Amino acid sequence: MENEKKIMRILIQMQNDDLNDADELADYAAKAKMAGDEQVAQKIAARAKERTAHYAEDEKMFRDYVEKMKSAGDNAPESVQGQCLAMMLEAQRDRYHMVRSKIESM
Repeated sequence: MENEKKIMRILIQMQNDDLNDADELADYAAKAKMAGDEQVAQKIAARAKERTAHYAEDEKMFRDYVEKMKSAGDNAPESVQGQCLAMMLEAQRDRYHMVRSKIESM
């Protein structure tokens, strides 16, 4: 069970990294746009979109891992810890949509 927790932690950290990077890139794109260079802003925004795509891939990988644990008979995903992870993922998903909205508004 300890190794499974480590894997889930890694996958969640990857999602956080993707969201943090996308958010920072969106801010850089906005600054480039305000500085008057639309072309640079669009290139940076495209990189931000790539990072949000990585987030979606990471989320699928996490969900697949949880399903694998369930099918192996491990009840961790249904435990209090599992519920906390689900809430954390929901909060990340909300942030994902906020970051995507920021990027799309450019």
